[in-house]
Amino acid sequence: MAPRLPASGCTRMRHRFHSTCPYFVMFPETFVEKHLAATTFAGVVFDPFCGRGTTVFESLVRDRAAAGCDVRMPRTISTKPAYSVRWWEKHGYTPPARDVFAILRHVNAYRYRTPPPSRRGRIALSDARRASERFADLAGQVTDVITSPPYLDTTNYREDQWLRLWFLGDEASSSQPRDDGRYYTAERYWAFLQEAWQGVGPLLSEKARIVVRIGGWKLGKTEIAKRLTETLREGTGRRICLVDGGVTSPVKRTQANTFRGPKASPTDEHDFCFIVG
Repeated sequence: MAPRLPASGCTRMRHRFHSTCPYFVMFPETFVEKHLAATTFAGVVFDPFCGRGTTVFESLVRDRAAAGCDVRMPRTISTKPAYSVRWWEKHGYTPPARDVFAILRHVNAYRYRTPPPSRRGRIALSDARRASERFADLAGQVTDVITSPPYLDTTNYREDQWLRLWFLGDEASSSQPRDDGRYYTAERYWAFLQEAWQGVGPLLSEKARIVVRIGGWKLGKTEIAKRLTETLREGTGRRICLVDGGVTSPVKRTQANTFRGPKASPTDEHDFCFIVG
């Protein structure tokens, strides 16, 4: 049974599943909650860059049908293998004995104190550009897209996932190539996003709402708003209306800035809302 939603004006307790697998670049569930409350639509909620699935899960908690996809699921935060081993050996560290299954039982008991939603969502390990192929049965049913695409010149952090991948049976050493898939130039980046919207387009309902959180220190807000609108129009082949000038907020925590300390590089994120007609 899904958690009961509070009456207006009351604070809803955060679902404990949301604290599972946090990472630096995720957006909080309050971002999704805000835009689900603002929409007038009631169809499927979709996130083509779903990461750990915040949009999908919060939609299910709020009794909305939801689905999403991504090509890189979020990582277990860890330093690189070679560096970790060298540091342990230098400082004479040895791994302590731990009852892994006892820890898992304890953590699971804590998470399930708030029961999971009654609805079931769908998440596919898939490129956004192939979303309409992977979710062909949802064609014309998506009324709300709430997402945050990868930012320009931002690594996919796949190498940082070595610990989780190892747990899942992958090799102990990373085989990540030097080319980690990021887009270094604005033109290639916007071309990629246009292809992504083209993959999502067939899923959209006759009327839909698209919310995009996007940033990056190489792009200004005016340029982002303009190019987002253009790529959405070209990619979906639909009439796209930007609702307002967007909401800007500083990025307070990034992996890079955590290690830079006082030398942190400031950057902003922008939230844009579009209506598809």
